[in-house]
Amino acid sequence: MIRRVVAGAVVAVVIGLVVGLGAPPGSDDDVEPATPVPVASAPTGGAGMSTWFCAAGAPDGGSHTVSIANPSPRDTSAQVTSRPPGDAAEVVVQVPLPALAVTVVDESTFAGAQPGSVLIEGPTGIAVSHRMVLDGSSDDAACANRTSATWYFPANDSQRGGSALVWLFNPLRTDVSLDITVSTDSSVRVPGALSGLVVPAGSTRVVELGEEAQRRDQFSASVVARSGRLVAELVQVSDGTSGPKGLRIQPGIDAPSSQVLFADSEGLDGVNDSVVLFNPSGDPLEVDVAVRPDAGDPPTYPEPLHLTVPARRYLVVDLAAESRIPPAGARSVTVETDDPDGVVVVRLVAVGASNGWGLQGGLGNSTGSVASSSRWIVPRVDAAGPGRSIVRLSNASADSIAVVTIRPLASGVDATASIEVEVPRGRTITADVGALAQPDVATALLITSTSPVTVDRRAFSSTLADFWIGAAVPTRDLLGPLGSLPDATLER
Repeated sequence: MIRRVVAGAVVAVVIGLVVGLGAPPGSDDDVEPATPVPVASAPTGGAGMSTWFCAAGAPDGGSHTVSIANPSPRDTSAQVTSRPPGDAAEVVVQVPLPALAVTVVDESTFAGAQPGSVLIEGPTGIAVSHRMVLDGSSDDAACANRTSATWYFPANDSQRGGSALVWLFNPLRTDVSLDITVSTDSSVRVPGALSGLVVPAGSTRVVELGEEAQRRDQFSASVVARSGRLVAELVQVSDGTSGPKGLRIQPGIDAPSSQVLFADSEGLDGVNDSVVLFNPSGDPLEVDVAVRPDAGDPPTYPEPLHLTVPARRYLVVDLAAESRIPPAGARSVTVETDDPDGVVVVRLVAVGASNGWGLQGGLGNSTGSVASSSRWIVPRVDAAGPGRSIVRLSNASADSIAVVTIRPLASGVDATASIEVEVPRGRTITADVGALAQPDVATALLITSTSPVTVDRRAFSSTLADFWIGAAVPTRDLLGPLGSLPDATLER
């Protein structure tokens, strides 16, 4: 039986906030759309409800906050539930969401010291991310808003001084039985301890992958339900013993894709940028990795890398080690395959103690974008100096310039304040957004465009000890295909 505790000290009145969890949220779960739907995507605001899942809780000794952006001009509210692993009681609070602002909820203020998965039930149109901080390291990632029977984690590290914790969150009313497959450079297996795991209805379970894949700097994992659906998320921590110190939240990827775009990549001293390709199918997979520098024209772009990923295995593409790729400068990266089975991709960034970003170190990852949109939300952005909080805007259109407007969402901030930039066709540009956020004022961004674009964001922690990367949250109703950015084989 699920025990529930209502934290009355911080409860606000909510009218009509009732969301049933008897079935997976969202009607699009069982429909294969023409355009892939990102796991983190916000429906346009309206009279309906949306549900968000921040599956991973903070590591021992860490803090965990949830950011809820409300781009609507109307005040509203959300129900926030913390569900710790094991038999501990869940805790529920009602949180007011002021109009055109972001609300940051510290899990410890209502759930105590026991970290848990967090469920957010609120109106359509909101976007949710969560942040963890541990011993100076930190990360921030968008939360999921649908359940799935399958979740992939292409990049995991179990070296000395690190941990790879997969959080398994079952918010539904039926138990889930699952297996976790571990793919290394020499084997593919379901360890006995990871076979037939059960996550009871309305509960959370945490698995340390390093106990079954010890002392490896890279392996992939697949969470596959035998029955039921759930949400899975990875927290990767390194204390610096076997590489850069840092913390990264890796959202699970619920399906392979034929095309993935990373708008934000940069060649820089001390910044190790790589792409991990995972093939969950039973046949080899042909994949192209194209790098497009911001500087230069398509005829000068490096020739795409053509790679074969073995069945149920992974390949790591170290961009700095590829002689055909310019070693310095901003760029975008596209991964494509003609195989209908698709590929699972994550981009990894590890920053050493001496680097061009001026950081002490850090780890980050991004699952990229599988669709474009003319409306995006960055659920949280921090005030920063020049270059310390940016968004990368990519226009895949071959026909039109995208005029992009970036507006802050923050209490007490002028709603008309904005940045407007033009993104040429087939190009990617950088917009510095640190000035849109004020110190000590929680801020989100609403990004609108005259034509579909993709949006990545990057930010440095206030202590410069770590950083955050990843795609922003697109509006689901406005999703379109990524398009075909020009490459070295195409002319203008």
